Amino acid sequence: MLKPTILIVDDDKGISFLLKNYLEGHGFSVECACDGQEMDQKLDQYPFDLILLDWMMQGEDGLAICQRLSQAKQRPAIIMMTANGSENQQLLVLNAGADDFLLKPFNTGVLLQRINALLNSRAGFCLKLFRSLIKYCYSLQKYTL
Repeated sequence: MLKPTILIVDDDKGISFLLKNYLEGHGFSVECACDGQEMDQKLDQYPFDLILLDWMMQGEDGLAICQRLSQAKQRPAIIMMTANGSENQQLLVLNAGADDFLLKPFNTGVLLQRINALLNSRAGFCLKLFRSLIKYCYSLQKYTL
């Protein structure tokens, strides 16, 4: 069985290292990128299921990255992480296309639950779509035989 894949995009290598070790210990395959450019390179190489995205980074910030990713036809789930989190900022993040928002510092157990909830909801949607497609294909066979 394939492990769910997560890309951590954060310019703080210490936080990325800790999150990577924690998530790998819970059955995820994890890669890290320190900015939007490195993230793009990794996304070109492999389709990730989820991105943990820091808001405040040098160069292109997480909000701009999130807005850019939301324009893609197929994109991973996005959880935005930030140390500053007013309600207005949370709305900005969600309107930019993020699926969830975590205020730093956060409990890793909460992070794990939110990751699993997002991945399960997306997997459930894909499974329903796949089942519908199979039923449709079987219905076509009735008429083509």
